[in-house]
Amino acid sequence: METKERQQELKKLLVTTYFQVYTEKEMTLKKLWIILRIN
Repeated sequence: METKERQQELKKLLVTTYFQVYTEKEMTLKKLWIILRIN
């Protein structure tokens, strides 16, 4: 039972981390795109 809960917590952490990284990449790409369009 405890192992299942820990797996759940790990999954949450993984998803959160993945989402944060993905969002950061998205923002960086958008900034780059804006800079490229200006130049």
